[in-house]
Amino acid sequence: MNMRTKTLTNTTVKSKSICFNKIASSGGRFFGLLLSDGQKVNAQYRSQSNKYITVYDKHAKQTRRLLKARILETTI
Repeated sequence: MNMRTKTLTNTTVKSKSICFNKIASSGGRFFGLLLSDGQKVNAQYRSQSNKYITVYDKHAKQTRRLLKARILETTI
């Protein structure tokens, strides 16, 4: 792994971490998630761990546990 790749990876991890902090502080409001398989979820934050985030899916009316690596984009 060269220095440039390592820097990009650290930047990506840091931006994802900031993203999950914003989701956690959403205060019960619904927000949008775009998953790596193209699925869009209208979600409400419930909890999170190191690898997973638990949200309530408004359209499916169920609680879902999602792998954080699958989340490409959020709309808060």
